[in-house]
Amino acid sequence: MPDRPHSPVKLTQNDREILAVLHAAGTPITAYAIIGRIDREKVFPPTVYRSLNRLLEAGLVHRIESKKAYFACPSDRSCAGESIFMVCSDCGQVAEISNHAIERQLTAAARDAAFEPAGFTLEAHGLCANCKNGQTRAAG
Repeated sequence: MPDRPHSPVKLTQNDREILAVLHAAGTPITAYAIIGRIDREKVFPPTVYRSLNRLLEAGLVHRIESKKAYFACPSDRSCAGESIFMVCSDCGQVAEISNHAIERQLTAAARDAAFEPAGFTLEAHGLCANCKNGQTRAAG
């Protein structure tokens, strides 16, 4: 699938605060974990989910479907296009890679099945190099 351009989205204060929490977390966290980390007395789940949807649409965050968790894209770029996520089952770190050959194969397979995908989410679960070498860090 070709890269999808992300339309500029004006971020609200909530969006910026949630994005900061995701950057600080370093690993994917759930919406309820985000709520627990926000410095406010009252923030409600619908508000967080609306912000997360805007951040996803803007290409500033990704969602790890298997964990129902979110993480921020690196601050130097947006998350344009489709990605493959390597999720460490031990420490929770996520490596994001892009592989256009796999994207083309998935697109061709969908076309052969007369299917029009809206997008792809590919996740591989296993151990990162640090955890594989015994340098583990508990998942957060």
